[in-house]
Parts: sequence; C-alpha cells; structure tokens
Amino acid sequence: SFPDYPHYSIWPDGYYLTANKGGNIFYVLEREAILAGEADPQIIGFDTPGLIRNNNTVTSAATANLTGIVYPSDVPGYLIYLQDDGWSNAITEDHLKVWEIEMDWDTASNSTISNPVEIPVDPFDSVFAPFGTGDLRQPGTGQKIDMIGGIISYAANYRSFDAHNSWLITFNVDVDGNDTAGVRWIELRNTGTGAWSVHQQGTYAPDDGLSRFMGSGAIDAQGNIGLAFNFGSSDTQVGIAYTGRFESDPLGEMTHTETTIVDGAGVQTNTNRFGDYSHLTMDPYGFTFWHTAEYFTSNNSWVSRIASFRLSDGFENDLSVTSFISPQDGILTDDETVEISIINLGTNAQSNFPIELWLDGNLMATETYSGTINSTETANYTFTQKLDLSTPGQTYTLEAKVLLPTDQFIANDPYIQDVKHLFNKDVGVEDITSPTSANGLTDETVTITIENFGADAQSNFSVQYTVNGGAPVVETVTDVIDPGGSLVYSFTQTADLSELGFYDIVASTDLDGDQLADNDSATIQVENAICAPSLDCSFGDGLQLFSIADINNASGCEGYGDFRDQVANLAPGSTYPLTLTTGYGDQYVTVWIDFNDDNVFTDDERILEDFIIAPGSTGGTYTETVDVTIPDSVDVGTYRMRAKTNWQAGVPSDSCETTQYGETDDYTANIEVLSTPDFLLASNSTLTIKDEDNKQFEVVLNTTYDGPAYIAIYNLNGQQLKFKNIVKSNFNSYIVKLNMSQIATGVYIVRVGGKSGNSYLTKKFVVK
Repeated sequence: SFPDYPHYSIWPDGYYLTANKGGNIFYVLEREAILAGEADPQIIGFDTPGLIRNNNTVTSAATANLTGIVYPSDVPGYLIYLQDDGWSNAITEDHLKVWEIEMDWDTASNSTISNPVEIPVDPFDSVFAPFGTGDLRQPGTGQKIDMIGGIISYAANYRSFDAHNSWLITFNVDVDGNDTAGVRWIELRNTGTGAWSVHQQGTYAPDDGLSRFMGSGAIDAQGNIGLAFNFGSSDTQVGIAYTGRFESDPLGEMTHTETTIVDGAGVQTNTNRFGDYSHLTMDPYGFTFWHTAEYFTSNNSWVSRIASFRLSDGFENDLSVTSFISPQDGILTDDETVEISIINLGTNAQSNFPIELWLDGNLMATETYSGTINSTETANYTFTQKLDLSTPGQTYTLEAKVLLPTDQFIANDPYIQDVKHLFNKDVGVEDITSPTSANGLTDETVTITIENFGADAQSNFSVQYTVNGGAPVVETVTDVIDPGGSLVYSFTQTADLSELGFYDIVASTDLDGDQLADNDSATIQVENAICAPSLDCSFGDGLQLFSIADINNASGCEGYGDFRDQVANLAPGSTYPLTLTTGYGDQYVTVWIDFNDDNVFTDDERILEDFIIAPGSTGGTYTETVDVTIPDSVDVGTYRMRAKTNWQAGVPSDSCETTQYGETDDYTANIEVLSTPDFLLASNSTLTIKDEDNKQFEVVLNTTYDGPAYIAIYNLNGQQLKFKNIVKSNFNSYIVKLNMSQIATGVYIVRVGGKSGNSYLTKKFVVK
C-alpha cells in the first residue's frame, strides 16, 4: 500500500524516499534504471539503526536533496533525523543524527546504511500538543490546526561549493512553551565526503505574536539562504511568507525583510490537519527559490500556492550551453553541421568568447562567438567545423563548452549529448508487458511494446512469441510505426499458463531487411505461482528476522516477502534453532515446508505451529528462539518454506488465507543428507572473546568442526547488528577480528557456529 507521509529527494545514485511506517522507513529507488525506462528498477529498503522515534507525532526522517549540478565523487547518500530530549529518557540532549548510505546497484544486497553520527546543536523544543489535536488556534473558531512538530521539514536541501558542501535543515520549534512556533534552521557543512558539523544555526521567530511553521529552506549558488513558511495566530488567518539571509551576513541571522507571498482569507473548521507537504527547492540555474504551501481562500477551502523569489540577481558573468539543436538521431553523414543553444545567466552582456566542440572525447574545434548575448537571453551558434557521423548504428558523444575567461560558475559551461546514426530499417521488441507472474493464471494475453529504432516508418511485418521453446505463435502488425515511435501490440492467440510453474516467453519481430538483429527480441519469465497473501505489517507485525541454518534474513515490512533466493540446507531427522524477531507482540507464527512439492501447504507439513512471540505485549522489538525438527521420512530435494504470522490469534491452517495483521514470507528449504555429521559445539568447543581496546575484539571458536560457519552480533533486545560467513583460520580455530567502533557502549551478544543442528555457542561481551 502507498506509505504515509512520503518525502522524496533526488541524489546522484538514486531517488531517496522516507515514510511514516513501521519497520523500514527509508528506501532508495534505482534512478538510472528509471531514467532509462527499464521494466524492473530496483527499490531497496533500510532499517535505521539507532533512531529513536518521536511517539508524539509521525516519524519523518529526511534525506539530502541535491540542488545544483556538482557534487563530490563517490558521495554517499545522507539521512538525517532530529532527536529531542523531550521525547525520551534515552535522549539526554538535543541533537541531530546523520546516517550514510552506500548503494551497490550491481549487487543490491551489498548496499549499506551506517550507524548514526550525532551532531550536537543548540537546545530546542519540538514538542507541541499531541499530534491530531491541533496546535495553532485560528481567528473566530475553536478548531486548531497542526503545526507538525518533531519532524525535519521537506526538503533537506544540499549544495556543493568549491571549498565546502552545505546541507540546510529546518524544523518547527516551540519558542515560548505555549505552542507559539518558530522555524529552527541549521546549516551543516563538510568538505568532500567528510564529517558534518554545524556552520551556523538560528530560530526565525520575530516577537510579534505570530507562529511561523512548516518552514523549508534552500541555498542558492552564491550561498544565500531562502526560508519560506506559513504564519498565523488566533488573530491572523494563516498565510505564506518568506525571509532570507546573504552569505556575508552575521552567522545565525535571517536579515532579509519578511515578505508576504499571500495572506489567508479563511479558516479551517472541520479538521486539524494542515500543510503537510510544504516544500522549497531551487531552479536548475541556481538563484530562483520555488516554494509550495497551503493556505485558505475562504473557510474550509484550502488551495496550494506556488511562489518563486530571488535574493540575488545572480552572477555577473555566467554563460551556459543548454542544448544541441543539430544533429539529432537519424541518418547522418560525414559532413554534419553542429548548432547549439547558449544562455547568458549572468547580469553582464557577453560577446567575443571562445567555444569548444568535442567528439567522443576528442577536441575537434575552438571557435569564437562574435555576437552579443544580453542578460537572460538565449542565442544559437553554428560551428564552422563539420563532423563525420556516418557509421550506421554508432552512437556518438558530442560536447560543446563555452570558455568565458571571467565565468563565475564553470560547472554549467558544457553540454553533452549522445547522437545515434540510425539504420533505415530497424524494429524490435522493447518489452513484454503481459502476462506477469501471479496466482491463478489461465489463458493469458501476451502484450509487447514494439519500438521503431530506425529512420523509416514501418508496417506489415511479422511478430511472434514462444512459450518454453514451443511452437511459435506468428501474427502480422499492420499499424504504421513512425521513426522513434512505439506500438503496444496484443497477440490475438493467448498463451496457456494454467499449470503451476515457470514459463519462459520470448517475443520477437521479423522485419524483412532489418539491419540490426540484436534488438529484435525480448524475454521474460512468468510464474503461475501459489498464493502470496499480503498482510498488514505497518505497525510492526510480522517478522523482522528469520534465522535458521544458512538463512539469516533481517527484513522489514513486506506484507508478503518472496525470499526464495535464500536457502536453508537441512537434514532429515535433525533439529534446528529457529530465531524470530517481530516488531509487535502477541504474534503467532507457523512455518510449513511443502515436502511433497504440490504447492499446497498442509497440516502435516508444519514444522512450527502457532508459536507465540511476546504474548500479551504490544509495540516493541521481541526476539525468540525455538527448536524445529525436520521429519525423518522426508525425501531429499528442494522445497518452498513458508513462514506466516497473525496477531492475537492462531495462523489459519489455509496458508492462502488473509488476516488483517501479520506477514507472509517464503524461503527455500534444501533437504539433504549432510556429508558432515551433525555435532553439538557445546560438547567439544570453546568460545573466547579478547578485548583489544578501542572497541576492537578478537573472537576465537576452538572446535574440531571444519565446515562452513558464521558469526553474528546481537544487542540485548535481540536485534541483529552484524552477520558474516566465516572459514577456519587454522587447524583448531575460527578467528574473527571484530570492529565495534561504530557501536554504542553497552553489553552485546556474540553467536558463532556451524550450519546445522544446535551447532552454535553464544557469549556476552562489553563494548566500553
């Protein structure tokens, strides 16, 4: 389901998203795949270690949002959340927490989120009235509206400069202990990808009886800060205004005269909710602030106002190439004319400046623009130098760059564009959009997207599909597809996918004279799957850890999670510890293994039935370990293993049944006769932990066992912090160097063991 209160940001390696929900509250979407129009972009969810939630309102962490076009190489993603000592005894002083995110889209499971770094700030009070009751009293009505305390306002805008990077954080604070609001703003700075520290901070709250709230800020290309917000009081209808400061102003002060964007003309009498998605950001050229916020045109009639403002006229000298007018994709020659568009973003007129032309990384020409371009005007320039782009099928990289000697912002000087010499005749299947994997497939329509990659319009050509390599279904496309165009085509003859299992579908075009066969076909695999019941786990219900044998899956809230790529190697007649973690108590858990491989989970295939985690408890993190036994009589083979939870009641015997709260996760169980017999580490092994100072430890497992093993670290709440597969270091021992430098001081549990039976030992240790 769509998450509550989502906030999005743009970052070089992804689109970042936070949401107010249980389990994972932070996600990254695969930006390059989305921009390329790929069919299945990845989305990765992260838990946030060390985050203390604000129970008085929504949980709304913020991610860095990139403004501008420059950033350090290898910059990680950043997540930030405020921590108010008024929320919890666990927070001893007001501060910000920052996490770093390293994405690996080639192997998404290698992506990581760091432990948080705390940044002390001046004391603040982000606690208003309880969320949902309202904070700001409006004129002439008893209805209050929410000012949304305890969250980082949207967006947390980031900009790189030559000598530093700036990250602007804003949130609402109570300035008088009586729910009068001001906007706390904090500029963090770092160098490159180094640690963040506070450069300046302040609270914008003129002493005029007005609350200022739902603030959002950004930094322009000269370092000036714009801050926009709502204002209102029991005497003033809610409106929208902005202020700001210049880079040279005294630190911590907003010096720009407050300017009203729009006055309110009504009040809200039917609900307390107000203005959740206020947002300020920058235009691409770096000087215009754009703000979106809510106000009332009459009673109970709210609208969004989009406003722009500037604090500076911009740079005096700033030219930018904005586009290639020609050439474009097509049938190209060995004598192509290159025409570009140039914009003057500075305040001074410019003339007689050099321009470079590059082809595939090679400088082809340096020429001079001899005309005059006035401020804000755009002009076109045609190079005298012609280009050879005559190879059919080749993609060329063109770059044009202005070289104004006095340019004050060189990052926008060049423009790069790929141009492809098309074939005349070239069509292919871009995508197979249906059928898709589901439960209960029957006779399914095969739908494809056909792309005309060539320069000539095409029609009356053959298309076909096959299922699992069978006889092709051949039909004719009679519609005309223009160059660069596409067509969604549905085959008249359906595909029989009624049997459970996987189907490989290959669709292709057959155009007479097609000049490039590489893009003719596309392939998908579709599964007619058994049921995949998705349950509501948004309050923490379900499983956040499922650990047995080789599987050690720390997950979030999926509703239904398909983890069949994770395999537990299990032996008939053996008993295994199964460790389970949930985020809400009174959780009943049942686990099946489909031993007869008929895609139906029956009562005699349950290896765990209605085990209860934290009976009678509500929200929290609870971990239990229970032994499960694989029957002696099962055949070796690979089977689906299903774990299903339900809140406050037993798990239905029908594994397909949907209950209101809980979760369903599927894994793979590989039943095999182990070549190495089971053993109990406790009977012949020892586990020692040596403190080597500075939060460094050496863990040694002495054992005669010589197979695959693992080490895992847990806190006293049962939350897994680290997990790693290990191999034997010498004849007698598994030796692991353990770095706990990113972990808070306290008592932790280390677990080391093999891959079968009760083959593990645990020991507590102290991180000082």
